[in-house]
Amino acid sequence: MVSLTTLSLAGCGGGGSDDDSPGLAGTWRVAEIGTASGTAPCPREIELGNGVSTSCGSQDTLELRKDGGFRAVTGDPQGGAPATLTGTWSSDANESTVTIRVTQNSQDENGDGQIDEDEVLNFDPPLVLLGVVRERTDQRAVVDLTFPSPFGGQTLSYRVVLTRR
Repeated sequence: MVSLTTLSLAGCGGGGSDDDSPGLAGTWRVAEIGTASGTAPCPREIELGNGVSTSCGSQDTLELRKDGGFRAVTGDPQGGAPATLTGTWSSDANESTVTIRVTQNSQDENGDGQIDEDEVLNFDPPLVLLGVVRERTDQRAVVDLTFPSPFGGQTLSYRVVLTRR
C-alpha cells in the first residue's frame, strides 16, 4: 500500500481577484479530509483506492506563497516524523480551479534532527494534483483534489477542508 501525505492546495501566485480579500494565498491548516460525500477532522487516514491512502496529522499546514511556491508540512496520524513537501501552485483568475506540482518530499525518517540525502524524494516529472474549489471564505476553503494513481490506470480523488492560520 502506498500512503500519500495530504496535499492540499489552493490559490494562485499573483492571481485571483483584485479586491482586498486575502484570496487563497497565505498559511492554512488542514482541518479535515474525506470524500465528496463527507469529511472528518484530522488526524485521520483514508483509503483512496488502487492501494493508495492519504492522511493528515493534527497540525498539518500549507503555505501558499504569492510568488507561486508552496510548502506543506504534513504529519503522520500515528505520530511519525512530519514530511515537508515543496513545489509550485497556480489557479485560474477567479480561484475556482487550482493546480499543484509537487517537486520534492523530505522527511527525517531516522529521527536524527536533520534531513539526510537519502531522506529526500525528488519528483521528476512533478506529481500534479488538480483541484476544484467547492467553497471559500476568507477563513475556510473546501477543495476537491484529483491525481493519477502512482500505479496507473485510475484517477484518485479526495476532499480537504482548510482553515486559515
